[in-house]
Amino acid sequence: MEGNAKLSPKTRSVPDLKDRVTRLQAYEAWHQPRKIDFAAIVGPEMWQRHMRNRQKVLDLLKQSQELANEIRDIVAEAVYPPKL
Repeated sequence: MEGNAKLSPKTRSVPDLKDRVTRLQAYEAWHQPRKIDFAAIVGPEMWQRHMRNRQKVLDLLKQSQELANEIRDIVAEAVYPPKL
């Protein structure tokens, strides 16, 4: 949040950044997270099924975005044809 990355809150001059950082630190200190090894609990076969499904979803999202980009280009061409 306080880094110099191009779109970081600091470089975008987000108002009350110090207050936000303080609230985030208080939240992080509020409770120690518990790590859960899901693969160990459900077993390797079920975990692999889950990971395959996850990959299918990610692949479908990528395909959907590519299709949406094509649709956007076609609509833009129809609504705003190039001027000669």
